[in-house]
Amino acid sequence: MERKPKAKKAKKASSGKQSGGVSVSGRIGSVGGDVIGRDKNTVNISKIDEAFGSLSKKIEASDAHVSPEANETLEALKKEVAKGSKSKDSVMATLLQKLVKLVPEATGSIVSAFATPLLGKIVGPLTGLILKKFEGAGDAPATKDAEEDDTTSV
Repeated sequence: MERKPKAKKAKKASSGKQSGGVSVSGRIGSVGGDVIGRDKNTVNISKIDEAFGSLSKKIEASDAHVSPEANETLEALKKEVAKGSKSKDSVMATLLQKLVKLVPEATGSIVSAFATPLLGKIVGPLTGLILKKFEGAGDAPATKDAEEDDTTSV
């Protein structure tokens, strides 16, 4: 039976215990920006607002009785998007469906917002499926009532 040699432990840079983070030793000249570890997600809120700008305008132009609920839903969507890679796909998909139900004319704006690199990178499979469905619908998703109206006018 042959014994394997034990690996040597690296010497600690300081005498205190460290349970994570970044350990920097030596001479540092100038450093700018964030040092981001595994658990930090940074999302620029103003960039999210910018991505949803067209959608916000569609909601503002919608019926007064729908607008407050649509704005509330949009804010919930923005909060979920701000979580970055930790956002829940099912929550985003549900919020998108609710927005289209409330403001059907905003469908194109929703698809466009999620086509941006900022939002596109956090689209999960369910949200992606919902967006594909919306793409086929254009700015006014087909509803059962609309289909019935088309057949009666022929």
